[in-house]
Amino acid sequence: MNATEERLRDALKTVGDTIGPEDVPEPRFAARRRRFPRPVMALAAVAASAAVAVGGAAVGGAFSSGGTTGLLAPPSPSGGAMPKISVFLCTKTSANPYCRGKGTTQPEKQEIQRVLEALPPVGSVEFENKQEAFERFKKGFENDERFRRSVETGDVPESFRVGLAPGADVKKVTAALVGMPGVDAVIVEGR
Repeated sequence: MNATEERLRDALKTVGDTIGPEDVPEPRFAARRRRFPRPVMALAAVAASAAVAVGGAAVGGAFSSGGTTGLLAPPSPSGGAMPKISVFLCTKTSANPYCRGKGTTQPEKQEIQRVLEALPPVGSVEFENKQEAFERFKKGFENDERFRRSVETGDVPESFRVGLAPGADVKKVTAALVGMPGVDAVIVEGR
C-alpha cells in the first residue's frame, strides 16, 4: 500500500470512528436511478478522494508517510487536542444523495455558516473557496506529482473549516450539520 492509500485508509477510519449510526439520518431514496457516464463517475471518485485527502492530509499534515496520526490542532490546556471539523460542500459530482447532483447554492452556504456560528462549542468558522482548497491540496501533495496532475481546480470542493472550543461535544456539532442542504461530508480532525 502506498502513502496515499494509507492516508485515505486512515482518514476513512477516523470518520468511521467519530460518526455512529445514530448520527446518520435515514436515507432518502430517489424514485428512479440515473446512470452517469464513466468520465463523470471517474471525476466523482477523484473528487471524493480529494475531499478525504484534503480533509486529512493537506489540512495540516495529519498523516505521516508511516501512517500514524498526528495533531492538527494545538493542544488544549487540559492536554488533549482541540478537534476541528471540515464541512465539505456539495458539488455537481457529489455521491451524497442529499446533494441531488447539484452544487451548494449561496443561500445554503449562508445558512450553513449561520448554523455553525450559532453553535456554542464553535470557536471559529473559516470559508475556503475552490481555488483556496485547490492550492491547499497542491501544497499537501507537492511530492506526488502524478496525483496532483490528476486533480483540477474545480475537483476539490469548497468547505468550512470549524475550530471547536476545548471540551466541545463533537457529536452534537456533527449531528447539526449532517443532512443539511448543501453539506456533502463532515470530517472530524484532530482525534
